[in-house]
Amino acid sequence: MLAKDPACRPQTPAQVAQALQQILTASSPKPPHWKAVLWVLACITIPAAALVFASLKSEPARESLLSVSVFFVVVVFLGWGLLLLNWLKSRYFPTPPVIRTLELRRTKEQVWGVIADFDSYLSWRGELLNVHRKKQLSFGTEEDAPKWWREVYRDGHSRDFFTLALEISEPSHLRLHFVPITAAFTWDVDLAPTESGTRVIITVKPSWSPFALFAWSLRKQTQDAESYLQSLAARFGEPADVRQG
Repeated sequence: MLAKDPACRPQTPAQVAQALQQILTASSPKPPHWKAVLWVLACITIPAAALVFASLKSEPARESLLSVSVFFVVVVFLGWGLLLLNWLKSRYFPTPPVIRTLELRRTKEQVWGVIADFDSYLSWRGELLNVHRKKQLSFGTEEDAPKWWREVYRDGHSRDFFTLALEISEPSHLRLHFVPITAAFTWDVDLAPTESGTRVIITVKPSWSPFALFAWSLRKQTQDAESYLQSLAARFGEPADVRQG
């Protein structure tokens, strides 16, 4: 992950390339914590206790508790089966991030003023049909609370995302958390100075989720990232030379 602290952020093209290489070769997720093991034991113990309790009851009560216990066991094992499959996939077949870059003849401050103004996205992102701020229940101070938006694309799909003030380093780093029902993922938008202006780097990575095994679409994530950068280039009237990595 590229550092959030501007003082630690890569500045030269060589440093940016090295940081991106570290992202591509990042270590796989660690195996489940010991708390997860306790959850497994609890999920096994509860239906087992219910079965023992049912054996001491009358026939109708026994049949009812047995049906509930069997259903509970099936649901639990299916859920943990998904978690196990997803962990094995991330452990032995990790999903590579989508990385796209764009060179602009603008300063970081000029680019930041556009990408960080979410309320103006509809005015320059041609792939969007609508975008609006969402009201979400939050806790803590208003400054630290997540800020939510919803994007609706012209091709029919839509998605919600939120930002956290603690994960934003103006004018260098912007993180968007996308939270569709099936699987979540993050966008890290980094601005690195170049001799002629600014390099915009988008890194898209899936979040760990039991549904990510089936829901992650490399083609779709690549298409959305490239459309974003193409619209950004058009916003500044520059060539949309979007590159991989």
